Amino acid sequence: MMLKKSCPVALAALALIASFLLSAVESSAQEWGGGTHEGAGSGAKDLSGVAQGASRRAGIKRPVARRANRSSAQAGARKGAGQSRPSAEVYVEQGDDFAQAGRFTEAVAAYNEALRLNPNEDDAYFGLGNAHRSLKQYADAVAALRQAVRINPAYTDAYYQLGWIYNETGKFSEAIAALKQSLRLKADAAESHAELGYAYQKLGRNSEAIASYTEAVRLKPDNATALFALGDIYYSNTRQYAQAVEAYRQGLLLDGENVTALYNLGWSLNELGRYAESVAWLNKAVHLNTNYVAAYNELGYAYHKLGRTQEAIETYNHAIRLNSGNGPGYAALGDIYFNTKQYAQALEPYRRALQINPNDIRVLYNVGFIYNDLSRYAEALAPLEQAVRLKPELAKAHSELGYTLHHLQRFREAVAAYRQALSLAPDFELAHYYLGLTYLELNDRDAAMAEYKILQNLKSQHAATLYNAINR
Repeated sequence: MMLKKSCPVALAALALIASFLLSAVESSAQEWGGGTHEGAGSGAKDLSGVAQGASRRAGIKRPVARRANRSSAQAGARKGAGQSRPSAEVYVEQGDDFAQAGRFTEAVAAYNEALRLNPNEDDAYFGLGNAHRSLKQYADAVAALRQAVRINPAYTDAYYQLGWIYNETGKFSEAIAALKQSLRLKADAAESHAELGYAYQKLGRNSEAIASYTEAVRLKPDNATALFALGDIYYSNTRQYAQAVEAYRQGLLLDGENVTALYNLGWSLNELGRYAESVAWLNKAVHLNTNYVAAYNELGYAYHKLGRTQEAIETYNHAIRLNSGNGPGYAALGDIYFNTKQYAQALEPYRRALQINPNDIRVLYNVGFIYNDLSRYAEALAPLEQAVRLKPELAKAHSELGYTLHHLQRFREAVAAYRQALSLAPDFELAHYYLGLTYLELNDRDAAMAEYKILQNLKSQHAATLYNAINR
């Protein structure tokens, strides 16, 4: 049967839906009755962020038309009417079919035609909102979904989709309002609890986020997304590493190939001093992603803490080969040599680390210390001066700088450096000791004796050594 020329369907819309329209017109009226369609939805989006987030927000739910909930009289209305023109519901179904095929522009045209025929078709607004969302036309999606809930205030899925889009566009307070309404209508919707948790998480409302994600997991224990999100909050936001470990472990039982979760779990275990366990999980991470530089760095740290020095060195060197700009890898390699008093070997990786990050205070201090230990005092001066500029409250850096200045025979400057160290740490024994020696260089025996008495009160082993120097 052909459509009458007087049909007001736009030619553009006819061109888009011609293939579906032909079958629709030739089908019996009964075939347009109360069937259901599930339209297309997007896959999960990776929204893991700066802090090494392991969770992925749940993908948008497929638009589920609610025609199954219509009355039998509504579902069979066309059957008795003997109409030859497609109804609004037909275009909604066609829109769902286009959406399921990923043809979202065509879906928009079909839903709009449904709304031309019936401006109060809530399912058409719902499908239209989802199609616009898939096209990243978020303002249009919100407008359509708002119309859906205006027509049908009990449209739970529409509130959920609104919440999802608000989260996606950074409107987290609006997302919370929409998702709470969704949960008022359907309290056991695990995906709504998880999406609500995401909104709270982005607003830094950690306790509420934890409660929402926990409820999502209670309702759907196999919800790896919510478990990883819980882990991320404990790991990045609240630094509750034991809780992070438990959440990541549970999530990895469901999705064992989430390499970011594996890394975060290993990092958390390192923070808890559980290095052997960390090694096992980090090895899984680098097995799955052989280019995961940060995971190799963390694995090297675990080996180092376990005393497996050679494996640590090899692991850091491998990480550096993967990325020659791996400043933390160079710094960590230098630390191994520094901690094992192989000071000459530490200098080269530290030098490379400072080329990448000239303001690494720990490395600057260690380099200054090494140069002092190697009696290369002029070279020690610059890194130590930089360290105290960057972190004036670091007492040991002031003291080490005093040691450098003393050996450069800049005694009054050395005194100032030691006094600054002692103003920050009054019981700093080495600073008192070397300050006493510096006073002797300035022929100030009384000031040196004052430092000796302080060391004596501190019951320091350096007291006797300073006393002997004073009485030579």
